[in-house]
Amino acid sequence: MIADTNRSPFAKAHMLSAQVRQEGGIIGRRRHSAETSMIPHLLDIFSDPNSFFHALENFRIAAGESDGEFRGNVYGDGDFYKLLEGMVLFGQDISAYASLIERAQEQDGYISTKQIIASRKGQMVRHADQDDFEEYNFGHLFTLTAAACRMGQGETLLRVSKKAADYLYNRYLMALKDKKAMSAVCPSHYMGLAELYRLTGEEKYLSALKAALELRKYVVNGTDDNQDEIPLYEQREMRGHAVRATYLYAGAADLCLETGDRALEEVLLSCWDDMVNKKMYITGGLGALYTGASPFGDLINAKRVHQAFGYEYQLPNITAYNETCASLGGIMWASRMFQLFPDSKYIDFIERAAYNLAFAAVSPDGNKYFYENMLRRTKEVGYFLMWPRERSDTFKCFCCPTNLSRFMAHLPQYAFFCGDDVLYTGLYMPCKAHISLKNGAEFDIEEVTDYPWDGRVSFRISACNGVPFRLLARVPAFEGGGFKELDINDPAIEFDMTPRLIRAHAKLEENESSVCVMRGPVVYCAEMEDLSGLYLSSNAEFTSGRADLAGESVVVLKTKGWRLDSTPSNLYEEVGGAALVPEEISLIPYFEWDNSGFKEMRIWIPVRYDVK
Repeated sequence: MIADTNRSPFAKAHMLSAQVRQEGGIIGRRRHSAETSMIPHLLDIFSDPNSFFHALENFRIAAGESDGEFRGNVYGDGDFYKLLEGMVLFGQDISAYASLIERAQEQDGYISTKQIIASRKGQMVRHADQDDFEEYNFGHLFTLTAAACRMGQGETLLRVSKKAADYLYNRYLMALKDKKAMSAVCPSHYMGLAELYRLTGEEKYLSALKAALELRKYVVNGTDDNQDEIPLYEQREMRGHAVRATYLYAGAADLCLETGDRALEEVLLSCWDDMVNKKMYITGGLGALYTGASPFGDLINAKRVHQAFGYEYQLPNITAYNETCASLGGIMWASRMFQLFPDSKYIDFIERAAYNLAFAAVSPDGNKYFYENMLRRTKEVGYFLMWPRERSDTFKCFCCPTNLSRFMAHLPQYAFFCGDDVLYTGLYMPCKAHISLKNGAEFDIEEVTDYPWDGRVSFRISACNGVPFRLLARVPAFEGGGFKELDINDPAIEFDMTPRLIRAHAKLEENESSVCVMRGPVVYCAEMEDLSGLYLSSNAEFTSGRADLAGESVVVLKTKGWRLDSTPSNLYEEVGGAALVPEEISLIPYFEWDNSGFKEMRIWIPVRYDVK
């Protein structure tokens, strides 16, 4: 999931090779929940031979060690690999699973259980349908392997991954020779091949990545559902399926980190700006629409696109899709963009999406999940939505929970990024790390903070070998952005955590005359039985205090607002004598919502402006 760019020639910053030790704070609380509750819960589900997912049993059948048919999702192998990645990063032993995966692999390196099981009965050929997610499964195997190698458990998986990558390399070379179109959905294998190249130093895996991206240009009658309607190097805006887009651009950024491809960098910079400035939710959510059409406004040629980016400023609240995996893909892309261009805006996105989407997508106990992440919930919708409107302990597409499990395990690695003679701070969290910079500087660093509840962050530097270095602290976007160089003899920085009212662009019609409350990087929401007719003041003053919500100590806000004494029950009604009545309004961090029963919730609240 993370990129090890220590030897990447075009990386201007890189993540730490050594593990960051993290404990405490809301991040520590969520990581503890992931390790002790979420992962065991997911492992039970994936290990149950009678469950829908059937993941572990599929590997046993593919290895010839059990009888039965393939069951579950075609992308279930990849989701199981993501779960194992989280496990190994938390220090759990995955050797038995790695051995089983090796036994299931075909002699030529191919590994995808659905096809292996079916091929024994002559029922299926490989790569018959790109929606079988074969390369997606390969890619998550490769990133699992990279994580396992970093944790000293990679020997078996490295053998498996090299054979699988050799299989893809030969397949792609043949396709290039024949100019045969080839594209893959949710292309995790781009990032996976890059990591395998970095891990082994074998050029053929970088060549495989280049070939995989080049083969996209031969696609005929492509669609934005897979970002192959327009050739990759001509893309300048975010279109189509949100998860597939972020995985594609993260993998393309990996290629730029290794080759310095300026034309591809232009694609990434343009698409990034389009996404965060016109198509991103305030929570870091990506992919506004359950079902969209692309190209927009074209009655004749438009094609259906699932979990799609809409047009500019099309960001509905009640029906916001925002698949969890899309924002996690955005985090993967952002971390690679920072390593290409060390601009604090990329870390700001990671922070926004981590606190306000990833944390909201899983209950504090780690056992219930959102697949999509709405910004407003009403008691009744009046039409069918395919995903539950409250967190659930299981649903048929389980890619997001396993992705969350490995993200929680990886979180400490986002604390610091290294340049040649500089240490950049990333996400603020209580942690410790040993730092080795390329200019020879070595030292230990401890970060002390209660961020995001308290704005003070201090550092303790020890065991320094005397080689000079710079410590650049990220100034979050809510404080103006950029980096501030700290005095290494007394390194500390403090941010203003006064609650702020945020308004949306005039073209974002859903949020016209409404505001969102933020404190630091955290988005707040109102959650109560009835939210109809609620109003905030444009000069609202807030009181803040600590509260225990679902076992987590957080800052909650209160302010004086109003509520309409009557709201319309018909499609259109005269205003009549409707008036505003004073009411105290309580706000909680958005990531803590849906933990106290089925209530209404909204982030964007209508605002009453003063008259000059």
